[in-house]
Amino acid sequence: MQMPTASQRAKYIEIFILTLATIFASIELGLCIHERININDLAGSSATERLDYIIFCSGWTIIFCIVWILAALMVNSGILASPTPHIVYFVFTAVLWLAAGFLWRDETKDNGCDFGHDMCGTNKTIQGITWMQALKHVIGTITTLRKMQSDTKAKSDAVKMTGDYSDDTRYDTVYLTDRV
Repeated sequence: MQMPTASQRAKYIEIFILTLATIFASIELGLCIHERININDLAGSSATERLDYIIFCSGWTIIFCIVWILAALMVNSGILASPTPHIVYFVFTAVLWLAAGFLWRDETKDNGCDFGHDMCGTNKTIQGITWMQALKHVIGTITTLRKMQSDTKAKSDAVKMTGDYSDDTRYDTVYLTDRV
């Protein structure tokens, strides 16, 4: 049995991270909707607006993680197979979750949750999952960058082994100057 290449391992890790992000975004969505219903009488308050933002982040993560998982499993070429859109998604989503984490942290501090009120358990859970989502997307970015690096190295090694430099533009200049 052949061992998976570094690129294949990175792909499996990326799928695992996206699956975890989907699961925890679903949990976060449920918690935020529950909390939103409980504080419905505070319509227009900063708490409800921040919960709405976290609900948006959860929905965004669920939808796009499912798209990227399906793309990783089914598409072998094209734009969805390229690591660049993955990096853009991971960085953008990590920024969304970091903003959500900071906003919710401020909300819990403003409501006195640093001193251990009864209703603060759910708030701390929402905050913890928010930070975890941001961390997972940062790790996804790093994994995708490693995949790019291993793909580049594998292509470079293949060129060295076969002697086929047709894709490498550095050698076109050498060939042109040799012909003169």
